[in-house]
Amino acid sequence: MKELATLAQGVAGADVRSVQGLLTARNDSAAIDGIFGPNTNANVRSFQAAHGLAVDAIVGPNTWPKLLNV
Repeated sequence: MKELATLAQGVAGADVRSVQGLLTARNDSAAIDGIFGPNTNANVRSFQAAHGLAVDAIVGPNTWPKLLNV
């Protein structure tokens, strides 16, 4: 299994699209466009707050497992 990228606002690509898809599956209204912009930032912050994580809008080693439900 490949190592998961650390993602934050300003990043774009397939990994961001994956995060957006995971957020959308949890009823967030994230557009799945592959761009980690202000809306994705807000959705990640909301997700982190709801799951007892540090609210930093960074999808890294603490947020990925919660998103993936691992």
